[in-house]
Amino acid sequence: MNTTLFVSHATKTAVNLFNGLRARVGARIAWKAHYQVIDLIQALKDERGEVRYIAAWMLSKIGCEAKIAIPALIEALKDEQGEVRCLAAKTLWHMGEEVEIPTSVLIAGLGDNERYVRRFAIRTLEKNQISVDLDNMLASLSR
Repeated sequence: MNTTLFVSHATKTAVNLFNGLRARVGARIAWKAHYQVIDLIQALKDERGEVRYIAAWMLSKIGCEAKIAIPALIEALKDEQGEVRCLAAKTLWHMGEEVEIPTSVLIAGLGDNERYVRRFAIRTLEKNQISVDLDNMLASLSR
């Protein structure tokens, strides 16, 4: 899908998703965030890439209130769309210390073709004080 078409679909999807969520959500922020996150977790599993992208983007804007989405965001690190993987990595990084990401997922992230995902994997491994021989790891992933 070309970038212009993707952005067009993503924008339409964002507006529809936002309007749908807004219509079903009450006034209290915590309650609102909780129900939005549940819908966004489901949207991360959608077959359409633009829906998954918008869900990941909205979760990145909700931030720490979206902690219940951590398992879905970890799964989104394996998404076929690079933009979704980047937003999932960004959101997990900003959630901070309480996020535990399996080392196997981080090691797979070292070979990702998206630079931000690779940096996220490296930083998280370093934060966890896990030493990785990057040259050997990347060589083995490219085989």
